[in-house]
Amino acid sequence: MHVRVCAREEDPERVLAGWLQEGLEQRDALGFHRFRLVLAAADPDALRPRAEALFATRNVDERTHLHLVRAAEATPLLPA
Repeated sequence: MHVRVCAREEDPERVLAGWLQEGLEQRDALGFHRFRLVLAAADPDALRPRAEALFATRNVDERTHLHLVRAAEATPLLPA
C-alpha cells in the first residue's frame, strides 16, 4: 500500500501514472499479492472523477486498487 498526498496544485494525471508504476514494480519485485494506491486529498470527491478516469486508462490488473480519502484521515498513515 502506498499513501500519497495529492496537493491541490498537483496535476493528478502527471503524478498518478508514476505512483502507479512505482507501486506495481515494487509489488511484483517483492512478490506481494495486491497493490493499493491511496490518494489523500483535501477534497477527494473533487479529485475522484479525474483520478478514477486516469486509473481506468492505465494497464492495471484486478490486483491493483485505487482509494481516495481525506488528507486529515490519512495523517496517521504518513511518515512523521
